[in-house]
Amino acid sequence: MAARLHGTNDQLLPTSVARNTVLALTVQLLTSAFTAALTLVLVRALDAEGFGILALAVSIGLLLLVPIDFGISHAAARFVAEHRGDRAIGAEIVADALRLKFVTSAVVALALFSLSRTIAAAYGEPDLVWPLRAVAISVFFQSVFLFVTTIFVASANIARNLRLTFWESVSETGTTLALVMLGGGAAGAAFGRAAGYAAGAMLAIVVLVRFFGRRVVTASVDRARLWRIGRYSGALALVNSTFAVFAQINVLLLGAIVGSSAVGVFAAPQRLLPLVQLAGESLANGVAPQLARTPGREPNVTAFIIGLRLLLIVQAFLLPLTLVWAEPIIGLLFGAGFEGSVNVLRAYAPYVFLSGFGVLLSVSTNYLGAARVRIPVTLTTLGLNLVLALVLIPRYSATGAAASTSASYAVYVLAHLLICRRLLKVELRLLVPTLLRALTAATAMGIVLAAVGTGEQPIVRFIAGGLAGAVAFGIVLLALGETPPRRLRATLVAVAGRGRRG
Repeated sequence: MAARLHGTNDQLLPTSVARNTVLALTVQLLTSAFTAALTLVLVRALDAEGFGILALAVSIGLLLLVPIDFGISHAAARFVAEHRGDRAIGAEIVADALRLKFVTSAVVALALFSLSRTIAAAYGEPDLVWPLRAVAISVFFQSVFLFVTTIFVASANIARNLRLTFWESVSETGTTLALVMLGGGAAGAAFGRAAGYAAGAMLAIVVLVRFFGRRVVTASVDRARLWRIGRYSGALALVNSTFAVFAQINVLLLGAIVGSSAVGVFAAPQRLLPLVQLAGESLANGVAPQLARTPGREPNVTAFIIGLRLLLIVQAFLLPLTLVWAEPIIGLLFGAGFEGSVNVLRAYAPYVFLSGFGVLLSVSTNYLGAARVRIPVTLTTLGLNLVLALVLIPRYSATGAAASTSASYAVYVLAHLLICRRLLKVELRLLVPTLLRALTAATAMGIVLAAVGTGEQPIVRFIAGGLAGAVAFGIVLLALGETPPRRLRATLVAVAGRGRRG
């Protein structure tokens, strides 16, 4: 069905979608807060060399997290979303997918554990062995944990993920800090991560059984359904594996070409990137499941196009922080030894703007059943990134790695935008006014931040300058008529759940 953006200033996300989006945002904020706090401690406790070894081990683990999943989580999520009204069918889908999940997770985790010494020798880093073994354990439990939380997103029960995420984050942070303070170094930090995900995965399985019932673990195998999940998960596995390589390849190349210190300089600001994806992740969790087609229900295009408009505003707000205030942010968060991370963060500016869109568009494509269409897109993105990285890293080190990521990711986002446009018949040209207003507001914010100062700032001046920039952004946006006060009030009503249900 054709969808236009006429009058989007007066439209609202349906209340149920808005509530799920806010819950998803809360989950993301919680995860990001713990991750950011832990990162700030680790970069100081381990120094650039130790943090680089930890980052390299974690990157290898994240690279294997997709083969471990084999697309099972998102394939099962799509089919659960299509049967949200029937919990019995949902339980049977989850039961079949969970069996596949345990098998693939165990095989890949054991392989990484066995090959840890060989991989460390290949990098010339003997201290990498035990961090890799810890990561092998953590990726098994992380894969199970992410499977359960993805299923709750698909079934529109994101509130359960809040409790699970809090428990996992507290467990991971507490054990990591304890082991590092006891002198465990990078290996201790990696084992703390493993302990956190083990605790999270165990609780997640308990909550999953309580929600769907014991059929999650007792239902007999349905070969036809298992085959259907396997077919769709195969396409997702190829797509997600390719993107996982894209996300981690520059860390691996830096470690091989330049060394672990360059990895640390690159990985420190990279750890901040989940913060800039918060809006995209939250909207993807709240909006994308509404795009799953079922008999008698078409995709909720209104929620999708409003989500894009909101992202234009949020991501534009982040641009001046990345470009103008890269030095104050790096200086405040990471301190001495990470001066090279300033240019890395600036090179990430295009990625920062596009990151929220990439998450929403890719997850939306999955729920629309078009995972196979994504295969050539992700392969092209990976190939472009690899070529650019091999050209730029030898000359510009970590900054070149960030620049290659930004350039290739732009191709990825544009391609997914065109896919969604075709599948949903959305007139994207009507988003141009919002884009221009948001960029104008971002320019005003950048001028204010530059006036405050672009060097390292005392914490009080940093906070005051940031607030002044945010006020400038909001005033310009309101003056241009993008977010009238009546719409802001109506949005708050919807999010609070007092508006009528969509």
